[in-house]
Amino acid sequence: MSDYQLASSTMYPGLFTDRIEPMEAFYTGLGLRFMEKLVQSETYAELFYELPGSKLKIQSDSHGSLEKARSGYIGLSVASPGLTEVLAQRDPDGLDFRLVPRGHEGITSLGFSVAVPDADRYRRFLVDGMGAFDNEHGVRVGDTQFFIGEFPEMGRSTPICRKGFTYITLIVHDLNTAHQALLAAGAGASFDITRLHDRCVFSFVEDPFGNWIEVVQYANLSGPLPDVRRIEDHLDEVVRWREEGVPF
Repeated sequence: MSDYQLASSTMYPGLFTDRIEPMEAFYTGLGLRFMEKLVQSETYAELFYELPGSKLKIQSDSHGSLEKARSGYIGLSVASPGLTEVLAQRDPDGLDFRLVPRGHEGITSLGFSVAVPDADRYRRFLVDGMGAFDNEHGVRVGDTQFFIGEFPEMGRSTPICRKGFTYITLIVHDLNTAHQALLAAGAGASFDITRLHDRCVFSFVEDPFGNWIEVVQYANLSGPLPDVRRIEDHLDEVVRWREEGVPF
């Protein structure tokens, strides 16, 4: 079992795209509320949409055409309290997206569909690394429902900067403890703890099958941030990690 505390009971989904205009039109058209846009460079920006207890983060990379991701994260379901039936669509980059009535298949906020070569091993990782628990529909981490499909032919995920649903984000109060707990549960180290200005500290690990997990501690939720390396001092290394998967 994990020995750290979640700062948000619902995880965040993270997408990459090189076609931000149709992606914006799709998710705005579904009724998701746009929250903010953070412009990091002339070719890179982060857009946030409100989800139940969570945020959808779409990272726009326009410096060239992105390859399609190979990722175990294959579907996203969002609870909508006023809905009476499932609305299933596919976003412009090919992600299966569903709006569902609240409580459908146990989804009270978000549901992640995940394809892995060994479903039992993945479940054990969620239990040991994130404190997940079983329910009649699958496995649950806080208020996030996981639907695990076993596909023995699944290969490891591509580097994170690829088109599609490429990572999930765990929001915690103590990043160092959470990062170490995930490694002890079988995750692979990839992007060590780094500070983003006065906003947050974060890291990335890979689950046992190479799927990306971001771990974040926000200053506005958890107080003063630890004094660790700062992202602005390592931009070249960050780009190599993001585009090529070189550990950082």
